Formats: sequence, C-alpha cells, structure tokens
Amino acid sequence: MLLVHWLPLMVSASPGKQQALVALGGNIGDVLAHFRHARDALRAHDRIDVVRFSPVYRSTALGPPQDDYLNAVIMLQTYLPALELLDVLQAIEQQCQRRRLQHWGPRTLDLDIIDYAGCQYQDERLILPHPQAHRRRFVLQPLRDIAPSWQHPVFACSPDVLLQALLDQMLICVHDCW
Repeated sequence: MLLVHWLPLMVSASPGKQQALVALGGNIGDVLAHFRHARDALRAHDRIDVVRFSPVYRSTALGPPQDDYLNAVIMLQTYLPALELLDVLQAIEQQCQRRRLQHWGPRTLDLDIIDYAGCQYQDERLILPHPQAHRRRFVLQPLRDIAPSWQHPVFACSPDVLLQALLDQMLICVHDCW
C-alpha cells in the first residue's frame, strides 16, 4: 500500500472543515453507554460536528478469546487536524477507562479514525486510512449505512465492493438508534 506523508505542518495546523469517519468498538462494561458518551463528548466539542451515526452491530472479537464486540461508525465534520482529532478521541477513550493492556484485547471503548478527508498519511501515531478497515465487516457495514458513496482512499472503491469479500464475517444489527 502506498502511503503519502503529509508535511508535519499540515498535520498540526488547522486544515479547514474536514470530514472524518470514526469507528467505535467495545466489549467491556456498558458499551452502549460508552458509545453514547463518545457521541455526546464529540457533539460538545466546539470544533467538531457529529453529522450522523450508524446503527450498532455485534461482531465476533478478533484476537484472543473474549466476548463479542459492539461496533458503530460516526461521521464528523471537524476543524481539527487529524492528529488533534486523534488526541480528542484518545481522551474520550480514557474517560471511559480504556486500558491498553493487550493487542486486540478486550476494551471499554475503542475509537479509530477510519478516514480523514480522503487523505493518506502515516506516522508512528496514525495511519490513514485505517490500515485494516477494508478487511473488517464490523467497520465497513456501519460505514456503508451512513456513507454509502464513500470511496476508500487507497483502493478507490465503495463499501459495497469491499463488503463482498467479507460476508462470511458474523455481524448482527442490535440497535438502530442509540
């Protein structure tokens, strides 16, 4: 995958209002309450607008044996550069007692930037678009629900096209409105 590096200034300076797609996941505690907290915290931020959010889905966990996950996607419009948005998301994860103890391990709340303004970017903190999104039905289905015409910045195809290879991955809609 070819990733184009942004200039550092473009990552830290305000780029104007940009669309971002953020995946939510979790499998510890009251995950739906954590999702609501994240959505409300994003709504309360003066440089972020929550445009829409997907239904919530249940999926089988990746990685070590653990409970199923709940998953959703939120579409944002933000004046924050990508790395500042990442800082906001990680602060919200901490508010929900997120602990990074095990790679792909259980968590209260996981917030991942899937796409930021169609950009390709990579550094030690952030890779855009999310490097595994195209392989995960639990990301692509809720993303498709709120942004069916979105195009993957690397593969230049829609969620529908990417989902065709992932139909064997278990996914159940559990909450249409949260």
